[in-house]
Amino acid sequence: MSAKDLIKESVIAAFSRGGQQETVLSLFVSLLVSLIIGVAICMIYNRLFIYREGILSNTFGKTLIGMTVLTCMVTLAISTNIVISLGMVGSLSIVRYRTAVKDPMDLLYLFWAITSGITIGAGMNALCMVGFVVVSGYLLIANKLPQVKHDYVLVLRCNKKEYNEKDVKSVLSGYKYALKTQITHGDILESTFSIRRIERTQLDFLNEKLTALSGIQDIAIINYNGDYNE
Repeated sequence: MSAKDLIKESVIAAFSRGGQQETVLSLFVSLLVSLIIGVAICMIYNRLFIYREGILSNTFGKTLIGMTVLTCMVTLAISTNIVISLGMVGSLSIVRYRTAVKDPMDLLYLFWAITSGITIGAGMNALCMVGFVVVSGYLLIANKLPQVKHDYVLVLRCNKKEYNEKDVKSVLSGYKYALKTQITHGDILESTFSIRRIERTQLDFLNEKLTALSGIQDIAIINYNGDYNE
């Protein structure tokens, strides 16, 4: 049998299945299961977010729930009629989503919600449950792993007349650092340094050394993870 015959048979079979509509009860059960899975994903996101640095977005957690349910609904629609599936593919191909995702880990949650909705809509509830357990276990283990070193941004506000850049570079000589910007406001000089892979326990020592230098008025140490979050 040629590939053309296989495609023809699959299309005919799809059209024949298209007339067999799902019962209201089965549709309700599928959407209910997707809602439960979406709520569980949202709870895991909110629970594990406390170990991450940043500002918790309740809107994103609610989006995960809606994403799971809506993806399940779309999958149910396109799985029963090939005409609807082709139209859905064509309509979605012209839609562009421009929402910026700041944390790459959020992409994992989004893809998790989408794939869960697809598997439930396709009637693979067992696969969805197994995947839920596996992904949840992975996230729990990943959040337990120690994260000792981080990247920081050091901002110094100094008196320009008393500031000695050599003394500051001498204190930072034991770290991987780079001078990013220097801004002058009259007699005030603001210098910004990036410090890579430094332990949290070293911050107090670094702050103490910098405070002892002459000319430094204010010190700000910001944890840098792709966005400026304190």
